[in-house]
Amino acid sequence: MEVIHDILKPDFVIDHPTTITIGNFDGVHKGHIEIIRRIRSIVKKNNSVPVVITFDPHPLSIISSGSPPELLSTTTEKLKLLEAYNIPIVALFPFNKRISQNSAKWFLENVLVGKLRVRNIVIGINHTFGRDREGNVEYLRKALLGTGIGLDVVKPLRSSGEMISSSAVRTALYQGDYKTASAMLGHPYPLFGKIIPGKGVGSTLGYPTINIQPGKHKLVPPIGVYACFINIKNAFLGGMLYIGTRPTFGGKNIVIEIACFSSLDVKAGDTLEVYALKYFRADVRFRSQGLLVDQIKKDEKAIRNYLRRRKIRLT
Repeated sequence: MEVIHDILKPDFVIDHPTTITIGNFDGVHKGHIEIIRRIRSIVKKNNSVPVVITFDPHPLSIISSGSPPELLSTTTEKLKLLEAYNIPIVALFPFNKRISQNSAKWFLENVLVGKLRVRNIVIGINHTFGRDREGNVEYLRKALLGTGIGLDVVKPLRSSGEMISSSAVRTALYQGDYKTASAMLGHPYPLFGKIIPGKGVGSTLGYPTINIQPGKHKLVPPIGVYACFINIKNAFLGGMLYIGTRPTFGGKNIVIEIACFSSLDVKAGDTLEVYALKYFRADVRFRSQGLLVDQIKKDEKAIRNYLRRRKIRLT
């Protein structure tokens, strides 16, 4: 996958017509995936190349007066997910206060037409762009009249009756409802992080773990024990993911630990690509270390069985 970082350079112009979509693509959920499917269908007919335009950082981190939103996917995670859905080109648009003051007309004429040679635009029905969010569906319908540029509008998808959106996924995670969040995403939740030194507690229990620190503003899933896999050079290695405070040991701060069922050649400072597959149980304070180990053994057996059914590597 090609990632364009310098789309605003004066001399940059893509060398082929494109079908594009624009959005934050936070989480790359099922609604986003439907847009990607629509793009794939269109490029087969109009001989163009699919391009996703997304923003770095998240626009709300610049224009919102409150705290920036916690991210379902960091930029690195988002690019990895888009690559998995076979998007050949992603334009990573640099977002700042100056850019936020540009009109929808400027974005359409200078970026989409001038630099990306757009032939067709595919957007969600609620998407907006440009100053004061003026670039909505109605604006595009009028602005594209007579240009020969096509416009396809994708309606929202629903999951169990609720409209799928990044905000809805975020809300489900805040409420501890990983099942609903996972259903809306349509793929395992990414939790990439830098490996940091741990306290060695897992090793004393017979389950050595790797501790990670997620990216800035990353939304960490609800506290508990999960089945997970780690992506090492496109090899998917199964394991157990723990998010919690280690209450049996009197801990107070949340830690993220992975017990991988395969040996890993990694070190502190490396980035680990972890994906949470399924929530198994809550974080519990046990009366003794022995009782905790007994439960971890039960977790391991259940998670190994689950991963085996998913054909995730266990050795």
